[in-house]
Order: sequence, then C-alpha cells, then structure tokens
Amino acid sequence: GSSDLQSTQNAIKRDDRRLESVELSVQYDNEVDMERYSVGVSLPLSFTSERSEQKRLEAMHSSSAISHRHEYDMREKSAMFATLKSNLKSQAVTVNTLRSNLKSYTVQLLPLMEKSYLYGENPLTEYLLNRQKYHQIQQSYYHHLKAYYHTLFRLYTLSEQKENS
Repeated sequence: GSSDLQSTQNAIKRDDRRLESVELSVQYDNEVDMERYSVGVSLPLSFTSERSEQKRLEAMHSSSAISHRHEYDMREKSAMFATLKSNLKSQAVTVNTLRSNLKSYTVQLLPLMEKSYLYGENPLTEYLLNRQKYHQIQQSYYHHLKAYYHTLFRLYTLSEQKENS
C-alpha cells in the first residue's frame, strides 16, 4: 500500500532530475617550447533523453494507480464497515427478542404446560410439542447469538485494519 506509493514517489523524484552530474577538468602540459592549459566540462548526454522522461511518466502513472487503488480499498472497507454495523444492530434485536421468548417459555409457559399435563388437562403430546418448540427457540437463539458474535469480531477486525492503514 503506502510502501508502493513511497517507492513510486521516490522514482518520480529520481527521474525528475535534469542533470545527474557535471564534471570539470583542468590539465596543464609543459612541452619543450610551449605551455598548454586545457579546461574541460563533461555533461551526461542522458539528462534530456526521452528514456528518462518516459521513466518519470511511468513512475507518475504508477503512483496515480496506487493512490486510486488505496482510495478504492478504503471506500470498500468503509462500505463493508457500515454493512456489518447494520447487520450487528439487527442481529442484536433478534437475539434480544429470542432471549425474551426463552425467558417467557421458561418462567411462564413450560411450568403452566407441565402443571396442566400433571392435572390431566392436556395430553402428553401437547406438553412434548411445547418442549420441542422451546428447544427450537433455544437452538435459534444460540444460532443467532453465534452469528452476532461472528459479525462483531469481523467488525472489530475491520476497524483494526482501518486504523492501521
């Protein structure tokens, strides 16, 4: 992510230089009847070359692509974060409703059905069907509770990744 962007920005800076080096040389020769001084300047031929300009443009393009990809990834994470947050809220409502239903079954309905069966007012099948319904609600409760925690951990992991990027 950011290391790719940093390396392409360094490439842009490197290829943006106009002159990489300039050399200056001075020479003195003393021959029998003549003294000679020579001065030289050396410039690299590639400082205006098409190749270095092409490299610079490629680095700029790469930097732009990395920047757009990072922006896209951040938008995607934000959308996923919002979706998970919404799912978590609806799962919390479902879990609370099922917990309330289980409490009602445990505290009110099942004891009433058991007394009704023991006093002979209801058949055994009705009592067993109510116990089966209770176990189905309990199973649904644990299933939704598991989904709630799974979403919560995904949300937590995503928020950690978002903070680190």
